[in-house]
Amino acid sequence: TDRIVNINVDDSENPFKELHRILNVQQSGPHNTKATELANQGKFAEAIAELKIARNMNPKNEQINYNLAVNYAKTGDVKNSLAMLTDAIRKQPRLKMNAGDEPAFDKMKRLAEFKKLIQK
Repeated sequence: TDRIVNINVDDSENPFKELHRILNVQQSGPHNTKATELANQGKFAEAIAELKIARNMNPKNEQINYNLAVNYAKTGDVKNSLAMLTDAIRKQPRLKMNAGDEPAFDKMKRLAEFKKLIQK
């Protein structure tokens, strides 16, 4: 269905670029949702692919990076999991608490890099 939306970007240095950014942020949501569905089905590689699309569309969203970290951990890819988790926590430090309680990170919790990352 069509939807009429009024978005004011007049004060932006580049209004068309800002409109594109806003559209990407909105359109990244369905990819994140699809990734959750795939992960719930145990299709972690496919979930990671959807999350990468979402991240490219909305790179400032720390939750997408966190979800990538979780899914990488579920595939046993510690290196990429730690990289995404580091990025997510850098953007949103409160995710340290989530990471400490996340079962997907159980195998990583003994690593010095993980301990340092979630240190309070």
